[in-house]
Amino acid sequence: MQHEEESVELVKQLKPPEAALLNWAAGLMADVVEEEDSNKKTAGNIAMDYAPNMTQVYFHYFLAYESCFSLQ
Repeated sequence: MQHEEESVELVKQLKPPEAALLNWAAGLMADVVEEEDSNKKTAGNIAMDYAPNMTQVYFHYFLAYESCFSLQ
């Protein structure tokens, strides 16, 4: 598990469009959690639903990028 400081450093390394998208997604997730009484979505539910998918998409993007530009 990463420490908060390490996470902050990783986010600082994002390019502006990626940082904006992450900020938007985090804000959207926070908005959903604010309505927990009516939608039954807790922060834990949101994390379990979205975190694996967000990291998987980025991992596939990275693999595609690496395969296009790797030196062989």
